[in-house]
Amino acid sequence: MHFHENVKIDSKGRITIPAYIRLALGIESGDKLLLIAYPDRGSIEIRKIYEDAFSCSGTIGINDFIALLRTLSTNNIKIYAITCTVSGDGEEYRCSLVVSSDISANTRGLYCEPLNEYVNEYPKFTTGEGEDDWSMQL
Repeated sequence: MHFHENVKIDSKGRITIPAYIRLALGIESGDKLLLIAYPDRGSIEIRKIYEDAFSCSGTIGINDFIALLRTLSTNNIKIYAITCTVSGDGEEYRCSLVVSSDISANTRGLYCEPLNEYVNEYPKFTTGEGEDDWSMQL
């Protein structure tokens, strides 16, 4: 089952998640949500984060990538988002993950930090006057 709804962005760049979707997903005031942007597809995905999460990124070899997948599975680490692209000759993966635990100690090449710190330090994008007028707040 899935839900969809057309929403508008207000003058401050905000959207309202309809009540029936918030109810279906158990989203309440103060909950943390993860926005994942896919510029090449022109889409944004929104996921609820149920606990403190970690943002991890780096380049890892194929064997470390396989070990990472095993670590996530055997340790019941929740994956909120994962994106990996093959780089170079196909022996390395450039990965970005949002997971429920710091996995950097178990995986060479990945660096993790609490998502709260990552989000607070990440540049914020806001709309300007015109439809295509965007600015970045550092």
